[in-house]
Amino acid sequence: MANNKPNSGSRGQDLVTASDGLPALAVSDHVKEKEFAIERIINIFNSGMQHKWNRRCYIDLFAGPGRCVIKESGEEVDGSPILAAKSRVQFTDCFFVDGNLECLDALRKRIRGLGLKELDRFHYYPSSADSAVAKLMADLPDSMTSLGLAFLDPWGWDFAFETLATLTDSRRIDLVINFPTVFIKRNWRRELPQLDKFMNGSGYRESFELAMTRQDPWATPTSALLDSYKKELHGIGYKYVRDQIGVKNSQGLPLYQLIFASKNERGSEFWDKVTDRQESGQIRMGI
Repeated sequence: MANNKPNSGSRGQDLVTASDGLPALAVSDHVKEKEFAIERIINIFNSGMQHKWNRRCYIDLFAGPGRCVIKESGEEVDGSPILAAKSRVQFTDCFFVDGNLECLDALRKRIRGLGLKELDRFHYYPSSADSAVAKLMADLPDSMTSLGLAFLDPWGWDFAFETLATLTDSRRIDLVINFPTVFIKRNWRRELPQLDKFMNGSGYRESFELAMTRQDPWATPTSALLDSYKKELHGIGYKYVRDQIGVKNSQGLPLYQLIFASKNERGSEFWDKVTDRQESGQIRMGI
């Protein structure tokens, strides 16, 4: 059983000790819905692309320790990096970024414990996502011969859009972004400059503020945020952007939206396969 006495993780999330003696993220039950979606995305991506691309890369910019402990039950579930490492069809390269050294060390130990071959294909970056990008880009396989899948699960909005633009410039990297709509709506006035960096400028503000203050009866804060962010993704070459999967908590209240973005039209077909089997929350949450 996990030790339920938490200490603070690098992104403000609580850490507890899991049954393997290593730190894990203490999370609420809704994380299982998110991990269900991520695991399905990973498996469909790899199985669909294995004969088309010899090099398939997984990039996790907020990797964490690789395990989560459900606060309500003590149940332990794999985090996104472990799901990627255990994919039925393997990635040829995996890149894990996290600013918490304790978490990254735990992830490294857990991956070693899986008994996988070729451990040198797993790369670790003890840094914030913004700071790690230059080194990460230097280590990625040649852009002409590789396809990437990047998962961004920021705590709040601690990630600059400019970093995303830099990472994906002239590269084939599909994106899965855990977009924290509720967190933004609760806290947006506190750190507006940082939110502007996350949203790539202040262009979202007018429509968002009108929706938040209910001055625009036809708009919701969620749609204002997502539509603005999707516009920015289009601006860096992502022509196909979808946001059908919304994750809710145990009370049925919305928490965040999963955004998928691709530069290739086949991305839409790929996402249709993902959402076809999603258990719940397949629509944009309009509040």
